[in-house]
Amino acid sequence: MLVTFYNDPVDVQSVCTDLNNGAILVVQTVRENFRAIADLVKQSIDSPYSGEVEDSSLCWHYYLAMLDEKYDIKQTDRFVLEAVKKWETKGRPFPFSAYV
Repeated sequence: MLVTFYNDPVDVQSVCTDLNNGAILVVQTVRENFRAIADLVKQSIDSPYSGEVEDSSLCWHYYLAMLDEKYDIKQTDRFVLEAVKKWETKGRPFPFSAYV
């Protein structure tokens, strides 16, 4: 699973392209901005899932993914947390992508 990290502000078209290509997108921003970004994405593509996970440092990470019935949300959360660890290990760079 490819997890790509975006920093706010984001290019909504790039987000939509990555989502349509199967990536999970983590957007590093505050909750209110993430909701606005998710709303913009939902205007461009059908039914993206928006989720949030809390890491061991009690920091929240917000993500978008194109999930269907076969995906387990808890497993997707674990993928995101694993990618967050890789991103933090590299010094939190942007852009950044990790396979998990």
